[in-house]
Amino acid sequence: MKNNLENIIIAVSNGDDEETIVLVKEALENHIPAIDILNNGLVIGIQALGSMFKEGIAYLPEVLISVRAMNQGLEILHPYLSSDDINTKRTVVLGTV
Repeated sequence: MKNNLENIIIAVSNGDDEETIVLVKEALENHIPAIDILNNGLVIGIQALGSMFKEGIAYLPEVLISVRAMNQGLEILHPYLSSDDINTKRTVVLGTV
């Protein structure tokens, strides 16, 4: 299970949307809960890239490509997520230059 989520993190961080889709489907087939795939895979992958962006290692185009990969994975997960899974309040800040 952990290996699959680590691969999702890497795929999202690399902006590989096709690999992200395959890995998310594979994780669902391995009975990993959708909320775990979201929180411990997709979100951590984009956070890792966000840290790299803060440090000046990654640039805005790379972040946008990774967000696209995350969104592709999220589209697969959407039917498996219920409102009960997402019970915490979150803040999202979007911006552009």
